[in-house]
Amino acid sequence: LGTNAHSIDFLSSSGGLVHGFRYTIRNLFYHLRRKFHGMPWPHKNFTLGEDLREHLSYRYGTSSSLYQMFSAMCDLVVITSREGAGAVTYYYDV
Repeated sequence: LGTNAHSIDFLSSSGGLVHGFRYTIRNLFYHLRRKFHGMPWPHKNFTLGEDLREHLSYRYGTSSSLYQMFSAMCDLVVITSREGAGAVTYYYDV
């Protein structure tokens, strides 16, 4: 399991060490939970403006997963609506 999970980030981030292994295992859990139980990937909904900017600033300053798994893991922002204040879905540790 560890070798397969580390194959994506071999020689580029910390997936082979315990620092990154915990994030690859957590992502496997999220993937299997989504696939077999229909549960969505962890996410939050924001407005397209100050809410999103504040969350991005907080997240990039405090996220250990993005620091440990650079070039292999990211957060995903999907703009779902541009009407009014706009709507954004923010997915964690993709």
